[in-house]
Amino acid sequence: MLIGLGLTTSLWAGVIVLMGLGITDAVSMATRQTTMRLTTPDNMRGKVVGFNNVSAMRANNIGTFEVGFMSGQVDSGNAMLPAVAVGIVVALVEWRSRRAIRECGYP
Repeated sequence: MLIGLGLTTSLWAGVIVLMGLGITDAVSMATRQTTMRLTTPDNMRGKVVGFNNVSAMRANNIGTFEVGFMSGQVDSGNAMLPAVAVGIVVALVEWRSRRAIRECGYP
């Protein structure tokens, strides 16, 4: 969806892609929150939820800073594409290198 947003030149196509981004972000967030709460031991749940909230808020700001900086160097559509590529690469490397992530399940 972010690649589509970066490549779109039409206002209405951009609005539709942004709506899709919002929907997929809501589903992703609900999935992450549910998984975290179900797999964290009861005595650690408050700390883990707090850490997750703080780190998620900071990660969004880092991404905003990176895209803002790149937009100053190149146009805004092209600034988003390297950020998406980095995100995909990091996710694939983490998935591949950590067996616990690949085999994650709830008993």
